[in-house]
Amino acid sequence: LLSDHQVREARWLSEFGGWTYAMVSDHFGLTAQYTNRLLSYVARSKIYVNEGDFPPGYKPVAATN
Repeated sequence: LLSDHQVREARWLSEFGGWTYAMVSDHFGLTAQYTNRLLSYVARSKIYVNEGDFPPGYKPVAATN
């Protein structure tokens, strides 16, 4: 499972960082189905993201899975 921070990060990357669902899925090691549920706020629906949550141009650290 993703931490609350990772959920915010994934949503921010999709909504403000220009990442596709596939990019988010690959980076976090998620299935396409779960990624769709996560990014459409079906899963973990109480965790919202704002544009200012991460700095402009933010790039996540490479996954260590």
